[in-house]
Amino acid sequence: MEGAHDVVAHYVGPEVDVSLHVEVEGEMTLHEAHDIESEIIETVGSIPEVDDVFVHVDPKELGEWKADDDVATTDAGRDG
Repeated sequence: MEGAHDVVAHYVGPEVDVSLHVEVEGEMTLHEAHDIESEIIETVGSIPEVDDVFVHVDPKELGEWKADDDVATTDAGRDG
């Protein structure tokens, strides 16, 4: 997995729903990507307060995820 972005957690009643996008190698098989998605759902879903977990898998080649340094540079350019 290359990174995660668009991570959102919100309350639905007393429980939390979590959604996120993860980036994987574009050459990965559907089975491999599905295994990563399932592992994320199981891991995040094991948190007692979490009710549902929604994972969207993107090929990393789309470039939607930005490293911290890229975000800082981009944000600075917008503010200045």
